[in-house]
Amino acid sequence: MGNFAAWRAYLGPHRRGQYGRALEAYKKAGEFTASAPLAAYGVLLLKAGDFQAAHDAFDRLLRMPLKGGQRSHAIINRALCTWKLGDAEGGLATLEALYKKEKSQVLYGCYGFMLFACGFYDKAEKIALEALDYCEDAVFYDTLGQIKYAQGEYDEALERFEKALYLKEDMAESLYYSALIYIDNKEFDKAKELLQKARNCPFSALMSVDLTMVEKEIKEFPSRGGEFISNAPPQLSQEPRCHW
Repeated sequence: MGNFAAWRAYLGPHRRGQYGRALEAYKKAGEFTASAPLAAYGVLLLKAGDFQAAHDAFDRLLRMPLKGGQRSHAIINRALCTWKLGDAEGGLATLEALYKKEKSQVLYGCYGFMLFACGFYDKAEKIALEALDYCEDAVFYDTLGQIKYAQGEYDEALERFEKALYLKEDMAESLYYSALIYIDNKEFDKAKELLQKARNCPFSALMSVDLTMVEKEIKEFPSRGGEFISNAPPQLSQEPRCHW
């Protein structure tokens, strides 16, 4: 019965993009005997910030027979959970070991961003630049932008954020940090446009920016010499999407 309910959640609300309903349906399903619904459930838990439950789901998934790509993705996602549960060293060690064996767009994105988030800027930049030789992806440019922003190299950061947004318009982090740079440069019209876009982006618990941070900048906008008039109410996407 549990497996039937899991498949129903996977083929029903999850496939229709109703991620909140899908997550609740997965939770009620209980038992998973098929890898696809369990993997999908784990990802939703991860992006929603329920890291222990997600870790448990990926543990169960890795005990199932999986193909190469499926196994690698499960290992990556479990490493993200490990990091978010407070064991950054363990999470990085897992991704480092996998990186030595194989390369993929997902691995590059997760490994590079985790290195950055843990303060290893030089190595994170090296991985992100290597990733761009592998394939061009908005996530890699965004990570490079955040590295340069953290190092105070704002012109270079803005250049990389612009490249990220050219490839993918709803990158909340690129929009947010670009807006901060424009505010500092007193280019308020540009900052206002980017903050408005950022507040309507999907967010996840794995991102370095959340809706509260965006709303805080919007609230403080007039005190910095700009005027902010919202064209739409803030929205949090039903899909708790990952940075990568």
